Amino acid sequence: MRKVWKYRLIGQEETCIELPINSKVLSCQVQHGRICLWVEIDEEQIGNPCKRTFRIFGTDQPIPDGFEYVGTVQEREDYLIWHIYELKS
Repeated sequence: MRKVWKYRLIGQEETCIELPINSKVLSCQVQHGRICLWVEIDEEQIGNPCKRTFRIFGTDQPIPDGFEYVGTVQEREDYLIWHIYELKS
């Protein structure tokens, strides 16, 4: 059975999350002042986790090779713009 789970990302550090295999990132948004990912998971794959790494970058910050764009969020009345990437290498 598929479900949507929520995960918080931490600052501009890399955040490593164990997700069931074949999980799909659906959205990234700010909720209650925190950047979150909503991920569709297959409950049958919970016993088959894989570590996935996400990182938040500010506008005009360099993005190392190997990162793939996930989404952009705005917080503090659009004053801060953050771009979420997943490490794919």
